Amino acid sequence: MEDMVHKLGQSLDSLLDDGFKYVKSRFALVKKLKDGTQVIAIDLLPTSEPNRFKLAMHAHVRLNVLEDQYAHFHPFLSAKDRKTNPTLALNCDSLFSDKALTQSFHVDENRLEEVATIYAKAINDDVLPFFEEFYSVENLVASFEQADPKLWITSDRHTRTLVLLSAYALESNWGEFDKVSSEYIEYCDKPFAQAYKPLAQAVIEGLKKRRRKV
Repeated sequence: MEDMVHKLGQSLDSLLDDGFKYVKSRFALVKKLKDGTQVIAIDLLPTSEPNRFKLAMHAHVRLNVLEDQYAHFHPFLSAKDRKTNPTLALNCDSLFSDKALTQSFHVDENRLEEVATIYAKAINDDVLPFFEEFYSVENLVASFEQADPKLWITSDRHTRTLVLLSAYALESNWGEFDKVSSEYIEYCDKPFAQAYKPLAQAVIEGLKKRRRKV
């Protein structure tokens, strides 16, 4: 299975011309930029039918300026994970305009090039525009500041909160920082979210230290 993922990743690498390189140790196409990274993580998930797989792809945006704000306060990230932790992660199924690509398909060694060609086009058409728009602190914040959660780029409330808290701390916008902090603590007090309360408390208190230094 891993060999097939690597061969698919290498084929995609040869078909994409936007600076992405396949990195075997990460099972991902990686584009390194001076202020962060863009990543397309790849996996083949087996189904109940022989030789039929679901191609799982996730688009990761890492903005160093935001990660440098909060990541070392994050209690669930190891020192190693902090170096590659994505600021935003999105299932490419939500980006693909051709929804047939979100379904499982028959694949073997002989079809990998064909599959790579199909998905390379989808990446060019649907995933790269996502990177272009959201590899931006300004655009991420604008998305997450919208009142309607349905309009956020992701429904993940933890991602939203970490982005906004980091951006507001960076801007010394402590009024909005306090507002989002209170909302997050209130959310984490709910029974289904209490596992995240240590995260909320650690990041909020850690970022507050920056206010005292100003």
